[in-house]
Amino acid sequence: MIAVEMTRERISRASTVLWRTSQRWLASVELRERIVLRASQIDRESRAVMRFVETRQLLVVSMQGFIRGKNTRSLLRLQSCLNAASYAVQRCARCHSARLTLVKLRFEYMQRAAAAVSLQRRVRGIRGRKRYCAVLAAERASKISAFIERRVSTRHEQFRINGAVIIIQECWRTRMRVRRHRFTEERLRARKANIIRTAISRFNARAKRRHRRAAGKDVRLPGVLEGFSNVCLISRM
Repeated sequence: MIAVEMTRERISRASTVLWRTSQRWLASVELRERIVLRASQIDRESRAVMRFVETRQLLVVSMQGFIRGKNTRSLLRLQSCLNAASYAVQRCARCHSARLTLVKLRFEYMQRAAAAVSLQRRVRGIRGRKRYCAVLAAERASKISAFIERRVSTRHEQFRINGAVIIIQECWRTRMRVRRHRFTEERLRARKANIIRTAISRFNARAKRRHRRAAGKDVRLPGVLEGFSNVCLISRM
């Protein structure tokens, strides 16, 4: 019994040792697997962390680049605006100074031109007055000479007209005397012709009456009529 018990004890001890050994081996194996699993997990986690860190770094770098680009562009835009404003201010200042200089030069030129024009006007006025006085004196002299010549010519013409009037009057008076003489002669001649015509007509009438009484009809007397026509022509001449 004692042996059986001892065997049982040995078997129980052996089984206990085996169980403990198996437990230890299983624990070591499990520990080893857990270590490997933990290592793989740590590796995966480290890789994920590295990937996250790299992604974060890339994102940070891209964000930094974007922000730097934006800041650079804003700075460049601000610098360009400041340069444009400075250029505009400088241009305005230069234009203002140029306009002031131009106005000053123009004012000086206008003053000089006005002074030159006033001097020229005064000189021309003096020359014009002198020339006008000379022209006025010459015009007065020419008017006086023309008046004298006109007066002399008018007097000469008046003398000539008076002489011509006197001559015409004398000629007219002579003509009137001649006409008066001729008129009296013509009146005497016409009176004589009328007397002769009356005598001839009476003579013809008496001859006609005598012939009628002698012949009892009218007869033409050519000699008597021809003598009467000759007498009329002589009286007209």
